[in-house]
Amino acid sequence: MVAGEPTKSLPLGSAPERRLPTPSVADGTDAYRTGTEAFKPIAGVDTVMPRPTVSRRSLLATTGAGLAAFGAGCTGLTGGGSGGTLRLLDYSYALQNDVLEQFSEEHGIEATFQDSQSSQQNLAKLRSGRVDADLIAFGNYAIPPAMEEGLLEPIDLDRIDNYDAVFDFLKKDYFETEGQVYAVPRSFGTTPLVVDRSRIEGSVSSVESLWNPDYEGLIGGRNDARYQLHFANQAHGRDPNPTSLDELDEAAVRSNFVDRLELTSGLWNTGGEAESLMRNGEVALQEMYNFNALPLTESEERYERLFPEEGPRAWFLAYSIPAGADNVEAAHTFIEEWHAGLGYDGLMEPNRIALPNERVFEERGIDRAQYGLDDPDQFIYGEPKPQEVVDRVTRLWSEAKSQAGTGSGS
Repeated sequence: MVAGEPTKSLPLGSAPERRLPTPSVADGTDAYRTGTEAFKPIAGVDTVMPRPTVSRRSLLATTGAGLAAFGAGCTGLTGGGSGGTLRLLDYSYALQNDVLEQFSEEHGIEATFQDSQSSQQNLAKLRSGRVDADLIAFGNYAIPPAMEEGLLEPIDLDRIDNYDAVFDFLKKDYFETEGQVYAVPRSFGTTPLVVDRSRIEGSVSSVESLWNPDYEGLIGGRNDARYQLHFANQAHGRDPNPTSLDELDEAAVRSNFVDRLELTSGLWNTGGEAESLMRNGEVALQEMYNFNALPLTESEERYERLFPEEGPRAWFLAYSIPAGADNVEAAHTFIEEWHAGLGYDGLMEPNRIALPNERVFEERGIDRAQYGLDDPDQFIYGEPKPQEVVDRVTRLWSEAKSQAGTGSGS
């Protein structure tokens, strides 16, 4: 918005018809199908990156002397490699710019790729013994149960030189037990609020705005029970991360869900859908992934991104090695290279999803404020919850959608 330019709210009577999608199996923190031009899926599932027959290509050749020096201490950049095959279970959006080919050429390791669908699905596959992978990307909430059930291999941090540069605020205690660490952060982000200032005027600084009746028919949001529990509790002065059914105020949560849905004109399951709702004029205020909010707000001045005063909900994924992995050495090598710059090439540069590594920001001169890192203490994470709490909240969200969709009120 241009400073001093008058704004005008859209009359409530002219708001688009409310659109509440049918329930879906959305995955908490890692349904990242962006739907943007930057998203270029790797063709095929279980794609094999062959062992090269040409000379090695330096993985950091385009990053300048500074970043090359940053990675000089890791074994991968000295030409070492474990050989064999690395079987990776990850999201295709994270592996752009031929990074698997680069990794293969650098280390002489074949890289086999399978496209993830969700962390919950990955966890279910681990439990059933159907995972054929050496390295898996998980949402943070899925890692503690996998650890407790003995489904993961401990990570030897002495073999991850760049672990020291990983943001300390993502090295969670619940990734560690009995002195062993079972996950290394892979990516992180936030869900700030985005406002269309051509349609909404006045102060919007709080998550409470998502329950403001003045914005009826202009509000959107993530179609996910865990996200909506977080926002509902945050807006109404309750703990956004209840750890037991005793801490879950079911009546209040259900009422909050219905109240918000009665104001809502559209819900989204993916980042691309969130952008479309804003650009198509179906909503004018909603939470969005930061990696979708940035290009939206940069494309037109009428869109404003803000971190709510209660603190934006934050999410992150981490890499873990499944128990019984065939090539543990290759898994460690990939994690090291990911933080040496591979993750920037494959994920951060094309998608603007943050690599959680201080040196990547420093060496590349990236503005930390774009990712909220000028004040990381403001982040409020969606922490792991007992499955019984997740199941109950999912039921409450489904019931609220049915109630709001029939116009039965709160």
